[in-house]
Amino acid sequence: MVLAGTVGVILLAHLAYWMYAFHFHVLQGDDYYNATVSGHPYGRLSFSEWIASYVYDYTSLNGRFADTLVRALLAPGPWFWQVVGPLLFTAVVTLVWLWGLSASSGVRRWASGRSVALLVGSATLFPVMIATKLAVAGDVLFWMSATVSYVFTVFFALIGGFVLMRVASGRKVGVPLLVVGSLAIVVTHLMHEQGSVGMAALVIATWIVTRRGHRGPALWVCTAASVAGLVAQAVAPGYWLRLTEFNSPETAQSGNRLAQLANGTQALVDTGWSFVLMVSFFVVAAAWSRRRDTLVIIGGCLALTGGIGSWLISRHRLTRSTLRVMTTNEPFANDRIAMVAAIAVGLLVLCVVGLLIVTIAGRDVLGPIPAMAVLAAMGGGAIPWVIGLLSFRAYLPTNVWLAVAVVASAHVLLTPIPRPQTETRPESADATVKADAAAAAKAGEAAAEPAGTPAAETPAATVKAKGKSSLRKIFAKMPSVPGVHPVALWLVAGTLVLAIASSAWPAALTIRATQANAATWEKTAHQIDEAKAGRCKQIAMPARWPTPAYLYSNGIQSPRYADKIHRYYDLPKDVKLVYGGKPADCARR
Repeated sequence: MVLAGTVGVILLAHLAYWMYAFHFHVLQGDDYYNATVSGHPYGRLSFSEWIASYVYDYTSLNGRFADTLVRALLAPGPWFWQVVGPLLFTAVVTLVWLWGLSASSGVRRWASGRSVALLVGSATLFPVMIATKLAVAGDVLFWMSATVSYVFTVFFALIGGFVLMRVASGRKVGVPLLVVGSLAIVVTHLMHEQGSVGMAALVIATWIVTRRGHRGPALWVCTAASVAGLVAQAVAPGYWLRLTEFNSPETAQSGNRLAQLANGTQALVDTGWSFVLMVSFFVVAAAWSRRRDTLVIIGGCLALTGGIGSWLISRHRLTRSTLRVMTTNEPFANDRIAMVAAIAVGLLVLCVVGLLIVTIAGRDVLGPIPAMAVLAAMGGGAIPWVIGLLSFRAYLPTNVWLAVAVVASAHVLLTPIPRPQTETRPESADATVKADAAAAAKAGEAAAEPAGTPAAETPAATVKAKGKSSLRKIFAKMPSVPGVHPVALWLVAGTLVLAIASSAWPAALTIRATQANAATWEKTAHQIDEAKAGRCKQIAMPARWPTPAYLYSNGIQSPRYADKIHRYYDLPKDVKLVYGGKPADCARR
């Protein structure tokens, strides 16, 4: 009961924190575009207008349901997102935690010390993302349009995948859960093309890890829902129109495939190096703690080599030089950069291949979840990686699925290994007595030897035994859990401490940053009120922000959104928005 209350307190504290942070949320960039599609101020639109906006998105814009969902969330007013956003973040953390708890089918108590520790680790998900790459805050977490496109898509994928996970684990799936899961699968496909590919990969992973006897009607229903959603998203005219006309400076357009892959590798590792390292260590440790056959050992070595190597080479200045392809549209400056880029791509591929080998070959001891999560991470990040996309928001789904694999592997590590019960046979007891007698006789002979007799050399086996004995003494002094190896316990505990410690400064910075940015916007909001009252004609848009890392780049500073902001706040036609720090009469009031 106490642990159940602890779980509730942790989730409520997580929700309360994000509620406070989102209280200072500021609309920006495409938020204004989505809110003014209907032509009404303040995002208002009728249900028929909302449906018509999705038809337009599907046929003529980008084929995504995500932007349509943004409009629905903005219709009640900005306050609504300040409530929904924190609920979304807490729901994603809860789902990551529940996925991890399902890794060991024999452990069903969610209110245990083990589950509380995993919940604390799951709660650090978004702060760890910010600590890994600060720009993630403004590029996705605090930009509503991007949050809906990527975090909401992962939310639906986790719900739909929950049904697939139960099928793969051999558990029953009720009709209500199957209906909800199937709808979530379809919505995931329609939300975003990345989510669509990621969900397709998750369904394929389920077929790979599910035993033949467990491939029942529920799996076929989910597969049919996934195929329907995938086809509906793939044939969207808006998607192909965006694909053919898309010419973003955020991708390598030179036709240099290696440059594109290197850019994608750099962006992925730069955004999620902490998750790449954690998943490499935890998946391999969980598999090796249960089984060490040839495939698991080879796959583990590949995963560790690729994961550690990807992180190290991503810090290399020559690897970062590949990013110049993004802006200059040129091939590599020299062969050294090309070589380092090739190594970076190769190491990431090595890590992925190793993780796949370990999770699939070791699924009987790891359970199906690590393999499903790794394949979903691959699917979610495949498109931006291949085209060399450098937008950090594009790799958030990959990092969330890697976090699922980490939590699931940590749960396996913390689950006691059952020891087989063996009965002592009479002949075994006699043999033990004889062995003890022989050992005592040898000890007596050794004591009877003259003092000057030289000591015999210690055999290698005895040295090895002494070494193991010393390690046992060291481990005996450490805190332990029955059935859990001390190394596994300390790996999980050490990572948990690091996650909490690294989350401290992003958590504090987030509050300060959102407060400071909101205070800056309040000055502009006051000018908007003055202009609507007819007391001035020029509104000075913020030229500088206290913490720009918590805002979408050029989301408000750019004049491209001026007409959208003008329409959203229903400003008089003669009122102008002034950019670049130029003087404005409203700013003097």
